[in-house]
Amino acid sequence: MIMTQTLTENLSPIEKKAIKAASASHPKGLYVLFFAELWERFSYYGMRALLILYMTKELLFGDEKAYGIYGAYGALVYGAPLVGGYLADRYLGNRRAIYLGGFIIALGHFTLALPIQSALYYGIAFIIVGTGFFKANVASLVGQLYEKGDPRRDSGFTLFYMGINLGGFLAPLACGFVGETFGWHYGFALAGFGMLLGILVLFWGRDIIKDVGFSPIGKKLDKPVFLGLSLFKITIILGILAAPLVALMVDHNHVLKHFVTIFGVGTLAMILYFIYVSEKEERKCLLTILVMLPFYMIFWACFEQAGGSMNLFAERNVDKMLFGWELKTSWFQSLNPFFIVTCAPLFTLLWDYITKKRGRDLLTSTKFALGLAQAGLGFGCLLIAIKTSTPEGYTAMIWLVLAYLLHSTGELCISPVGLSMVSKLSPARFASFMMGSVYLCISFGHYIAAFIARFFCECSEKDITTDKIASLDVFYRIYETLFYFPLGAAVLALIIGYFTKGIFRRHP
Repeated sequence: MIMTQTLTENLSPIEKKAIKAASASHPKGLYVLFFAELWERFSYYGMRALLILYMTKELLFGDEKAYGIYGAYGALVYGAPLVGGYLADRYLGNRRAIYLGGFIIALGHFTLALPIQSALYYGIAFIIVGTGFFKANVASLVGQLYEKGDPRRDSGFTLFYMGINLGGFLAPLACGFVGETFGWHYGFALAGFGMLLGILVLFWGRDIIKDVGFSPIGKKLDKPVFLGLSLFKITIILGILAAPLVALMVDHNHVLKHFVTIFGVGTLAMILYFIYVSEKEERKCLLTILVMLPFYMIFWACFEQAGGSMNLFAERNVDKMLFGWELKTSWFQSLNPFFIVTCAPLFTLLWDYITKKRGRDLLTSTKFALGLAQAGLGFGCLLIAIKTSTPEGYTAMIWLVLAYLLHSTGELCISPVGLSMVSKLSPARFASFMMGSVYLCISFGHYIAAFIARFFCECSEKDITTDKIASLDVFYRIYETLFYFPLGAAVLALIIGYFTKGIFRRHP
């Protein structure tokens, strides 16, 4: 962007330098990570679009069991990056962790492609372990491409987020069509090939990324430390061996609440320790992150109904006929990433325009509040859909589309902004761990999302898989809860933001 003399004459030299940086193009490394994450998300969303449909239609699991497995998968797949981020900070470095994670994720998808029921749990487990190494470290690398105080950071993360959702848009269309038409296992295999493409993109662009992401212990990572094995090889072996334990947790997902509690308390203790050993300004930044993260969790508890209850709602109660042709249920999972891809450039321009007009960006807390409010309004659309359903129990498709639109615009207000917040407020020595804590909030969100859906299913005395009116009643109670919950959180975020605005303004 170009600022006129009228707008810049009263700015300090530091502010003028920041504005000049904002007008420059983004680092080339951003586009390498953009395409790498695109294909990783292709694999994730391709599998996600099929998972609960595969369990309820092919394996004939009940809704409660399917929600439990899906919730356990979501909770663990977003909790694992906390471990992966810590290992990368201390030993592996971001690059090694990303390569390792990508290969294990691909192994998971190809395991799911095996036509045996036990492959479900092991395939999910490999994806969880691999995502632990991959996810937080890619986002951390994006943050490292920008200097401290670079105003392009938020818009850079928004562009990165568009890459995530471009992959998410293509995956349900491709994997959903293949899975629902030719067989579920072929759809899972296609998701695996998507992950392999992501690894190839990273390898091709390894020299384009800046000199960041290497192991903090250098060559020590490859020196033998036990039985002739290097620390990196030991990490690979332990990662593979962790899969059976994770598979057991997914299968016996009723014990997940204990894992979530222990992991959450441990993470909180680590963050409090970081706060204790940090300098005064760093301490304020970490406390601000800690206060804002619960709002991130609340948003994802609402948003992650998409792959669970909203997917089954589309399957059972939405009239999917369009111009005489019935749409695939899994294709509705492309709505969110489609809206992200189309709206992300607009939001990038919006944040940049606001920064240009006001001389500073909107507070992170304000963006969080906007995101939460839109999540609640999205469920309001679904409540209208159910209230206006036909006597046979079918609802108009437009309300589901509007719900996904509002959830998507809400996501753009909170998700990339949250990643950016953590990357700019976290001290460098804790950066990947703190980025992992963001994904742990999404993990908690998955768990809460599954808990809410299971709770109302268990309260129903009717067979909601065949009785469409009973199904609508259960969905209404789920979405009514999720209508009020985020709206209240949005008000609280604005209040807290008022008291923390000084921190955000000192760390643009």
